[in-house]
Amino acid sequence: MKKTFLFAGLLAAAAALGVERPWIVGHRGGRHEFDDNACGAFRQSIAYGITSFETDIRFTKDRQLVILHDSHVARTTDGQGVVEEMTRTEVRACRLQACSEPVPTLEDVLGVFGGRGDVFVELEMKAYPGAFYTPDVLADYCRALE
Repeated sequence: MKKTFLFAGLLAAAAALGVERPWIVGHRGGRHEFDDNACGAFRQSIAYGITSFETDIRFTKDRQLVILHDSHVARTTDGQGVVEEMTRTEVRACRLQACSEPVPTLEDVLGVFGGRGDVFVELEMKAYPGAFYTPDVLADYCRALE
């Protein structure tokens, strides 16, 4: 309730200043209310009227896109390991700690927005330091995002 009131207050203040609508960005979907990058966080933020998001994207060992901030899955999930050393299936088997959702893929997150044209999503490319990101892998990472 308190967060909804704060959000409504921000919109009212912006309107009083003549700002048509402030640009409020759901960081990692709304990470203080939900697990980082959980689909539920994106859904709830949309329900609050937020239409701009920052999220983190990573490339798995089998060159698939998943949505996760950290290189290690342990902080936010019930799993262990480094994303770039795991397959998409292994990463998806990890459950987010608070909501028990699987680690989302890019398709999962984009599906939350249902093709809405009024949503802005910043995909922050993350990369674990090390030998995995050869020029060929980086090229594939960029192609996958394109």
